[in-house]
Amino acid sequence: SKKSLCLKYGVEHRMFKSINSKKAIEFLDGESFDLLINLRTRCIYKKSALKSARLGCLNIHHGLLPKYRGTMCDLNALSVGRSAGFSIHVMDEKIDNGEIINVVEVSSTEKDYFKYLELTRTYEVKAIQELLNYIDENGKLPEGKINKSEDSIYTRTPDICAVKDYIKKGMIL
Repeated sequence: SKKSLCLKYGVEHRMFKSINSKKAIEFLDGESFDLLINLRTRCIYKKSALKSARLGCLNIHHGLLPKYRGTMCDLNALSVGRSAGFSIHVMDEKIDNGEIINVVEVSSTEKDYFKYLELTRTYEVKAIQELLNYIDENGKLPEGKINKSEDSIYTRTPDICAVKDYIKKGMIL
């Protein structure tokens, strides 16, 4: 769980119904954070949340940007034997938009989605640690890459028919 991960790494945490709630925005504005990182959520940050941190807000997107956008890009990629991983990008008001800070390939062969997610967590922690070290040394985010692709592929959360297709393709869900 997110709470246990925070406890493991000694990171203070708070829980809000939504990052965009009045209570959350008041907390963010009162704390003067340098950076917000959206990790493993589907929350869409509104302008008040996006402007609350000095360096901005980053998202860990579970697809290899700029080409793979939407939800559960990694599951879709693994089901067809394509490389899967995650991207760290600056958040703005558009979904999966903002400059790309880092793209990390994790696997192209794992068929057990839960094992893949566990493996991905290790890569995410390492990527975040490296990013925070960079910010600590330089006082700013690394320069990002433009997040545009002429041939983007959009995926979404699978319905029951899609889940059955994933299982037929050998995925363990």
